[in-house]
Amino acid sequence: MCAISNIFLPQSKYRDGKDIDYGNLFACYPGSNHQACHYGVPKKAAHDPLADQILNPAQDDPCMHLQFRRNGMVRHLSELGKRTIDVLNLNHDMLVEDRKMVIARSLQPLKSRPYISRSQAQRLLEAIFMPDQQGCLPEYCGAVHNALLQYLKENPSRSK
Repeated sequence: MCAISNIFLPQSKYRDGKDIDYGNLFACYPGSNHQACHYGVPKKAAHDPLADQILNPAQDDPCMHLQFRRNGMVRHLSELGKRTIDVLNLNHDMLVEDRKMVIARSLQPLKSRPYISRSQAQRLLEAIFMPDQQGCLPEYCGAVHNALLQYLKENPSRSK
């Protein structure tokens, strides 16, 4: 189940209709029946981004402000990215471990084999933001995308 949240303008402070405008709503996981969450939109709570701006994924390019590392951590590339990481607690232990596991599974799908090849990494990179038949993107696709770019940079092609 998915929860719909007021991603940018908090409903607690804006009751003039802006709080429920489609541009302010965001589908997020975990859903409302999930246990208490100490990161993401629930952590943001009543934070007012007009007073202290954070990244709005509907308007801002997250790649310009955040970098997801292969170890699961998120690094800021701008002050906006830093505030977003802090307000949403994006380096919460649970998120870091989840991202790290998904990234590792993407780069080394079989523990008995070495990392994927450059060509496999490039194919995965091209497809990472493509929704599946249900219209869903792969989990942590932004983090996996950053990890694939980092992997390709660290492992340049060897021309003969």
